[in-house]
Amino acid sequence: MTLERARGIMRPGPGRGPEPAAELRGVAKAFAGKAALAGLDLVLPRGAFLALLGPNGAGKTTALGLLLGLRMPDRGEALLLGGSPLDEDVRRRVGATPQISGFPPGLKVREIVAFVAAHYPADADLLVRRLVETRTAFSELEVLPAGLEEAFVSLTRNDP
Repeated sequence: MTLERARGIMRPGPGRGPEPAAELRGVAKAFAGKAALAGLDLVLPRGAFLALLGPNGAGKTTALGLLLGLRMPDRGEALLLGGSPLDEDVRRRVGATPQISGFPPGLKVREIVAFVAAHYPADADLLVRRLVETRTAFSELEVLPAGLEEAFVSLTRNDP
């Protein structure tokens, strides 16, 4: 099935089904004059899984960045859950795991939990409680997985 045909099927309207989960329409993006994407059309139906495969520099990360609103297209349009990926209500309904993740050095676990909670509707206390419940689940083990013990020690400190 062509992307154009898939796009037609996924358009809302009588008998056409729901709005796609994500869509790129004719997007182009260049870095330092070199095209990373040139006229890309992509439709991701709700409930579908997508694997972007290709060599380094093929535009996979750029396409995802456009869909998540982390980058703006030079040309074309990115839609996420039927709206702009920059819309706060849309962003709250999407989760993504970056290729490389981490936190600034020196942050305490409570600060990391608060940082993560600030990006989602959940509150930090709920996340801490869930983390403590996770420790309870590991209580029969003689040794906690690497790093988890330090996390719990840090959580129980009174200093912010």
